[in-house]
Amino acid sequence: MKVVVDRDSVSMGDDVEPHARVWELPDDTRVGEVVARMAGEYLPRSGGCAWTVEALHGAEAVREDGAVVLLRRGGRATPCAFVAYPEVGALDAVVAPSAEVRAVVVPTPTGEYAFHARHHPRGRPVPLTDYLARARS
Repeated sequence: MKVVVDRDSVSMGDDVEPHARVWELPDDTRVGEVVARMAGEYLPRSGGCAWTVEALHGAEAVREDGAVVLLRRGGRATPCAFVAYPEVGALDAVVAPSAEVRAVVVPTPTGEYAFHARHHPRGRPVPLTDYLARARS
């Protein structure tokens, strides 16, 4: 399966290039495995920040000049994970469901599964209890 990941910019210079990437993953990949890979090799690990990872249901992945851009036209976002970096490079927490991606995410019109990471700078992550309550609703 193809999974498209994208993230917020973390500074003015960070938004010069698109962040979206396309990963080819096994068909039985779980949401938690996508998030773990994002946390391990994709998300910037600035200290005191956190990320909320959202599944983008029915988003559109558009190719422009060799880059991928995720558009949310007609789609909806569902929070599915939380990643925290209390210090530079130090991963503190990942909360993500173990369901298979194909079972819980509506693919893009071209068949990819899309995830977006929302940045929470300076140690102001969503409180875990609030996050879990919203994720279950």
